[in-house]
Amino acid sequence: MIVEVYPPGGGIWHVGRDVDVDLTYRPVDRADDDNPRGGNRYDSYSGNYGTLYFATDLKVCYCETLARLRPNPDLAELVEEEWESSHKMGPGSLPADWRHTRVESRVSLVRPLPFADVAHVETIVALNQDHGLMAGLARFDVVEIDLGNLAGKDRRVTRYIAEFLAAARDDENHPKYSGIRYLSRLGEGFECWGLFEGTEFELVERRSIEKNSAELLHVARLYGITIH
Repeated sequence: MIVEVYPPGGGIWHVGRDVDVDLTYRPVDRADDDNPRGGNRYDSYSGNYGTLYFATDLKVCYCETLARLRPNPDLAELVEEEWESSHKMGPGSLPADWRHTRVESRVSLVRPLPFADVAHVETIVALNQDHGLMAGLARFDVVEIDLGNLAGKDRRVTRYIAEFLAAARDDENHPKYSGIRYLSRLGEGFECWGLFEGTEFELVERRSIEKNSAELLHVARLYGITIH
């Protein structure tokens, strides 16, 4: 049985560029179909629809967004003197322009369908028991679905599973799910939501990203990032 859940009633968060652009459903580039690192984790495998990504906690948004800026201690030591002499920001720096071109957004879903909880053991069992899904995943050498490949780096696998769930229909041939509830690979309990195109939402609030944002400061300290 696919376990069904709903996002919290208070809304879910997104950190990104201008709301009118960033919160618009856009299908993934078809050139990424067979690229293990192509697209985002639960995008459509074949590019049939768009997916938007949110988190329950704003801190999770920053953990996801800033992960690539985490400084490598060995690299930082090698380049620190050279970068300082050329007046460049050191490794692990977050430019002010990054904040100025992004916003924190909270949305509320409008009459959503259930979300498939792919992190739940019952869902994982049900996915493994679907012969059609497993036959399709065999092309990626997947013989068993588990948390390892659901949070793995081969996005062909997760995108294929997402498209399987997006195609699911009820007895009246209506879509069964508004999206996927999943856990970030960056930390236990980091709850995320992937919304399938067609899921309606309303913008509850939009905030500029201030240098003293509590959530941003928390993640910056965690990652060793310097905010400018």
